[in-house]
Amino acid sequence: MKNWQIFIFVSFFIITGCASSKLQFAGVKSGIEKVEVGMLKSSVQILVGEPDKIIQHKDYTVFYYENNFTSNCEKDLNSCMPIVFVNDRVVVIGHQWMQTWEKQLVDSKNKQKDDSLKQNGKHTQSATVQPKKESEKEDIKAEIERLEKIVRPIPISNTFDNLRIYRYLLKLDPDNQKYKHKVAFYEQRFALEKTNRLENIKKQKKLRKMQNEQLNEFKGNKNVQMKLLILGDLKFYVWIKNIGTATLLIDPKDFFLVCKNNRRYPVYRSKGFNLDLKPQEITEGEIAFAVYCAPKELIYTSPKAGKISQIFPCPEISTDDAGIEDLEKK
Repeated sequence: MKNWQIFIFVSFFIITGCASSKLQFAGVKSGIEKVEVGMLKSSVQILVGEPDKIIQHKDYTVFYYENNFTSNCEKDLNSCMPIVFVNDRVVVIGHQWMQTWEKQLVDSKNKQKDDSLKQNGKHTQSATVQPKKESEKEDIKAEIERLEKIVRPIPISNTFDNLRIYRYLLKLDPDNQKYKHKVAFYEQRFALEKTNRLENIKKQKKLRKMQNEQLNEFKGNKNVQMKLLILGDLKFYVWIKNIGTATLLIDPKDFFLVCKNNRRYPVYRSKGFNLDLKPQEITEGEIAFAVYCAPKELIYTSPKAGKISQIFPCPEISTDDAGIEDLEKK
């Protein structure tokens, strides 16, 4: 495949919006939804911050950003959001399109090698050379078939990837009524999701304010008391007061989160604890839990202090899908 063909492939991503960040990512790092194809690497670093992992390839660079609390780019790149740069400009955003782009890049290099071999006489003279236009049509047809296989198993709930792929397919085949219908469907679904997200953000802020007002009061037993502040993503800022007569070891391992499903989870990360707390003193720190759930109760328990807890006033609000179920099925 010639260089102009590679340019056409990258252009498809840019023109069709297949890598456009104007579609919001659910639960990704703040600012990443504003990243757009063609943006400079330095602009991405200013907008989103420094990446959690950088992979440098021969022809391109990939920034990986942690996109939720359980993401760990050092251990699992699939848990992070990739942004691909060529010549210090964004060409692809997200795993789905990164895989497509990388495969196309490999195919283009293989075809370039074949073309070079042909020009050097390594291929037989009897090899049939297709007309330029016919070759382009076959490339587009093959690309459509490949994308159809990719999009078919994607769940309807994955609005973002479905919309990107069908927009790309519609660009490849502008008169295809199926693609027109799919694009219209997922654009409507995405608009509903965006509206619901904005409404839920407002509700969540109101709920969080009410919860923190009630949780910001020391409660406990005759030995120890606790109050806390919800930080979000199951992270909490906690204060512990020793009201007893014995020194207490405040160990992060003594904190547990109970979810609405009544399952109990230990602390995943902590900051500021693991110390001796003398009588009548207060210590504070941050704890976090690597789980997705609606929190029910935060527990602190130790042999000397006994067991105390703070019960969350009401459940967390999950994403509201009102209106989405009314859309026709995929």
